[in-house]
Amino acid sequence: MCQLFSSAIRCTSLSVLLSLFAVAANAQTPIVPPGAPTIVSVTPGYAKVLITVAAPLSDGGSVITGYTANCLNVTGNDIRKFISGGTGNSATSSIITGPVRFAPYACSVRAFNIAGTGPVSPEVNASSSQFPLNGLASATNAAPYGGPLTLTASFVDNFETGTVSFSVVTGDTPVVLAGCSAVPLVAGYASCNAAGRFQNQSPREYQANYSGDTKNESTKLRLEQTVALNSAVLNVSANPLQPVVSGSAAVLTALVKMKTPVGNVTFYDNGVPIPGCEQKPVSLLTDAVDSAVVNCTVTVPSVPSGVKRYVATYFYPTGHESSRVFEQQNFDLRVVAHGPQDYTGMWWAGSTESGWGMSVTQHGPTQFNVIFAYDNIGKSLWYVMPGGSFNAVGTVFTGSLYLPTSSPFSAYDKSKFVIGASVGTATIAYAANGTATLAYTINGISATKSIQKQLLAPLPTGPATNTTQSLLTNDLWWGTSTEDGWGINIAQQGRALFPAW
Repeated sequence: MCQLFSSAIRCTSLSVLLSLFAVAANAQTPIVPPGAPTIVSVTPGYAKVLITVAAPLSDGGSVITGYTANCLNVTGNDIRKFISGGTGNSATSSIITGPVRFAPYACSVRAFNIAGTGPVSPEVNASSSQFPLNGLASATNAAPYGGPLTLTASFVDNFETGTVSFSVVTGDTPVVLAGCSAVPLVAGYASCNAAGRFQNQSPREYQANYSGDTKNESTKLRLEQTVALNSAVLNVSANPLQPVVSGSAAVLTALVKMKTPVGNVTFYDNGVPIPGCEQKPVSLLTDAVDSAVVNCTVTVPSVPSGVKRYVATYFYPTGHESSRVFEQQNFDLRVVAHGPQDYTGMWWAGSTESGWGMSVTQHGPTQFNVIFAYDNIGKSLWYVMPGGSFNAVGTVFTGSLYLPTSSPFSAYDKSKFVIGASVGTATIAYAANGTATLAYTINGISATKSIQKQLLAPLPTGPATNTTQSLLTNDLWWGTSTEDGWGINIAQQGRALFPAW
């Protein structure tokens, strides 16, 4: 029995030993690199390729820690090798390669674990997307100094969507140009107009930022624009505002914009130099380094209403480095046969009643006036006189007043603009010394105010006087008939501006 027991004991011990040997054998199975993965799909991206792989059937006895993608250009001269973070033994993993050029590639993938990298997968052909923003160019190789410039961003084909924002690079910071933010693409192009004031140095750097779309990432390009620093830009304006009464005096102003403006200007009437306006040297505007003016006083011919043409010619100094001799600009002055004096400007009751006033905008025999005042709780009000008539001698103007309503400016809707019924009348009696009397009746309340033309800034004297308003903004401005009902009156005296919005 003991022997049997011993035999039983011996048999039991053998079984245990065999189990232990099996466990030991399993514990010593070596960890090897994983098997070959399978490429499930290849998706082209912007300067990259997205490869989705299926995990190998065998992980080699250890968790897969990542993948290596090898993409060989078919020309054999561009090999890209990138490693993803890997997603272990999950069904699929994604590998992003890049940057790769727009060209066909043959891509393969290997998996790796702590033992090393496994065999290569079968190759799959792939290619990256082209750079969607193909170029940024301007309409001219050398932009005229102070002249506007058209910028155009072009794309690889007509299928890209998204928008382009155009910027001027000042220092290290691009600043988006006015009206050039988020310009939509049309047939693979987007354009923007850069104001002439940016063409004052050479080269001038511009930038186009593409927003990207579902198939293309955002990107940007820069353009170094050459500016013709020594070419002059010539503009002509007149004072008073047009139309000018036949037989009255008007001042023509030639504005010359260029780097270090020098030279002279001659004004012509029907091809003949105007007396006193021949070979007049340009005079630098106050606080300006690239703008100079020449003034010429003319007597508008006593002719029926129509257009009188004058010509201003700027002459470069002899032997100027631009190799140019002159620049010429026509100017058409609108004339009316008769009419009153021009009373355009800002009018007020003086410092004793500072805070309210009246803008007067006059074109020929017509005025458009706005009284800006306040109601009984201090809220601002705008009483508009959109027309009226002068007396026979042109010294008294009378018209109806209105108090229009409309939508908020931030979401302006022309359809909600309502002029409404007249709330009263106003009469302005102008005196020869620059003063006037404003008599009004508004909602049954009548009063009379003594007013005067407001002096915005001391005017310089001498040959470079700015009283001619060489940058003529002194007028009523609006958003055109598409946004009828709001506007900005800009009163200008020399280089001082007083806008009323």
